Amino acid sequence: MKQKLTLALALAAAGCATPEFPKPEFTNITALNTTYMLRGQNLSDGKPVVQDTLVAISGPLSAIAFASHHPDSGRTHEADITLNYDVNVGDRLRLSPNVTYLTFPNLDLRARTELAVKATLDDTYSLNVVRDLDNKEGLRRGTYVELGARKAFEVFGLNPVADIAVGWENHFLSNETGLRHIDAGLSLPIPLKFLGENVTLIPGIRRTESLNDKVANDKWYGGLTLEVKF
Repeated sequence: MKQKLTLALALAAAGCATPEFPKPEFTNITALNTTYMLRGQNLSDGKPVVQDTLVAISGPLSAIAFASHHPDSGRTHEADITLNYDVNVGDRLRLSPNVTYLTFPNLDLRARTELAVKATLDDTYSLNVVRDLDNKEGLRRGTYVELGARKAFEVFGLNPVADIAVGWENHFLSNETGLRHIDAGLSLPIPLKFLGENVTLIPGIRRTESLNDKVANDKWYGGLTLEVKF
């Protein structure tokens, strides 16, 4: 369902292509991960997941469909749709307002809509502020703020990517308010040119470290991602 909706949006964009909104480009990202961590919270009980993301980009507009599947139960525990718009401010700053509809089938979490604005400086540093529009627990709950950095390197002809983020929260996944966790990762994109110019295999490893002893959820995790552009 999520992929059909995204494709419908992208095809609609293709049908009315303009210089600002050209025909969309697609990327399918399939990942096998040892667990699923969302904002410092383990949503798969430490079990492996298969996650699929379909991205359609047309100029500054993008539509993103995401789902997280649990092979042991054969169930989907999360399915989301995001609409994003990128605005460049000068040569260094990019603002990305977006809206996401999140659903959690087979989990004890209700569906919700989030509005966010992400600021990215030099494609390296980022600040993401998320507001839960369906929050019913009072005005002070339903917010997530993340400060991050991402950098690609060149080592022996390879291009590993390191990233780190720290999260502050008082949103629906947590009963605590304040700095929650640090999440850091290292990945290595490997172009699979024998399968075509647009196929990339990306092994990666991550570490989430809690900053709040009451909600400690420290964990190493990682996996393999296959990215196909078409």
